[in-house]
Amino acid sequence: FGSMLSSVGWLIKIFIATGFQIFIVGVFHNLSRIFTRIPFDVITYESAANQNHYVDEFTVLHELAINIGKVLAVIFAITVSFFLPMQYVFVLAATASVFLSLLRPETDEIIKLN
Repeated sequence: FGSMLSSVGWLIKIFIATGFQIFIVGVFHNLSRIFTRIPFDVITYESAANQNHYVDEFTVLHELAINIGKVLAVIFAITVSFFLPMQYVFVLAATASVFLSLLRPETDEIIKLN
C-alpha cells in the first residue's frame, strides 16, 4: 500500500508548477514513504532479532547498504537527467517504488531462514 502511494507521489511531482504544490505534494510523498518504510524495517529488524547473534553488526550493515543505495540512486538520477528530461527521472522513481513492494519476503520464508 505504501509503495503504491509513494509511486503516485512521484508521478504527481511531474506536474508541479507552483511553490504551494511543491509543499502539498512533498507532505503527501513524505507521509507515503513512512507507510512504505515501516513494514520493511519491521521485517528486517525482526529477522535480525530472531538470529540471536550479530544483531548489531547486521543493523550496521543494513543501514550502510540503504545509504549506499541512496547515493547510487542519486548518482543514477543525475546521470539520467543529463540525457533525458527531469520528468523521466520521476517516472523511473515511481517504477522503482512499485517494484519495492516485490522485494518484501513472505513471513514463512523468514521463519525458514531462521
